[in-house]
Amino acid sequence: MKKLLTLCILACNLSYAAMSNIEKVELIKNGLMAGVDENFKHLISPDLTIQSPILDKITPQNQPSKTLVEVFAYWLRAFPTVESFWSSVDEDDQGNVIVNWEASAVHSGDDFMEIEAKNTSFDYSGTTTYTFANGKLIAYSAQVDVDRIVEQLK
Repeated sequence: MKKLLTLCILACNLSYAAMSNIEKVELIKNGLMAGVDENFKHLISPDLTIQSPILDKITPQNQPSKTLVEVFAYWLRAFPTVESFWSSVDEDDQGNVIVNWEASAVHSGDDFMEIEAKNTSFDYSGTTTYTFANGKLIAYSAQVDVDRIVEQLK
């Protein structure tokens, strides 16, 4: 049984190594949207740096930074029916994946930025950059106009 498990782990690692960075981003994004990190946690560096416009707002002072799953969970608790799609995706010469995306959501869940849910529909868009080194995600940077979202929710 131990040999079979070892072979399975090796086969999974080989298949992930053969994936392009864009394919890895798709796997990570799908897992994050589902709230599950089991499918991709081995693709993320333990030293991952996260840049998100809400990270400081959801991380109490003097507390460890949130994980990527926790950042996405905050969005999904506030906007449980969010739908997003990639309007463009590119990989640069350094292997960074740049995704321009658009999303539609309804604020029907938890408070967002201290705004109570009122079933408000809204659209938003942004750009996310995924930086890889040695096959692992080492940096995640999301650019989204949170002020515009807040204005739509008020």
